[in-house]
Amino acid sequence: RLEAQQHVEVIVDRAARRAQQAERARAEAALLASFARTVLTRTDPLPRLLEKVRESFVLSSVALLEHVSGDEWRCVASSGPLGCRMPEEADVDVAVEEDLHLVGSGGTLAAADRRLLEVVGGQALLALRSQRAAAQAEESRRRADATETRSALLSAVGHDLRSPLTSIKVAAASLRDPTLRLPPADRLELTATIEESADRLTALVDNLLDSSRLAA
Repeated sequence: RLEAQQHVEVIVDRAARRAQQAERARAEAALLASFARTVLTRTDPLPRLLEKVRESFVLSSVALLEHVSGDEWRCVASSGPLGCRMPEEADVDVAVEEDLHLVGSGGTLAAADRRLLEVVGGQALLALRSQRAAAQAEESRRRADATETRSALLSAVGHDLRSPLTSIKVAAASLRDPTLRLPPADRLELTATIEESADRLTALVDNLLDSSRLAA
């Protein structure tokens, strides 16, 4: 009878442990699904993802650190007061990639939680790549807009420059033509045209120089 009772206790204990494991697996799956929704549905998911990680693992701060050079690390994003400046100073350190670490401060994690955090590190990497791809796309669009604006400006400036230059050339050619007999009044008008056109050119050049200084 004692042996049978011990057998029953072993079965009950094993069932209880399996139930706990199943419950933990469900909780982990739900947590990972929540993290994944954050990454996939937000335009800037990284800050919110790190905030969720900090709350879920009960840490005072969570950050994504990127290696720059030597002993220098840069904080890409964080939640909570930044508790460390390099992975060696962190209470929790997960190497997402060689030069990218997910770190936490304010407590240590059990082995199971650490394995879960390693999965979250992959989601953080996905969020970072998505964020940088969006930034690159925006920068490309901005550069394309700037190029288009410069082209339109150069076209307009070219037209404005050609107009007084044409007037100067026509007037100068008329004055230099030995076969063209011009009365004094016409000669004065042509020289006035040259002077006025030169003044227009000077004003245009001054405006262009002012615009260049403002852009600089």
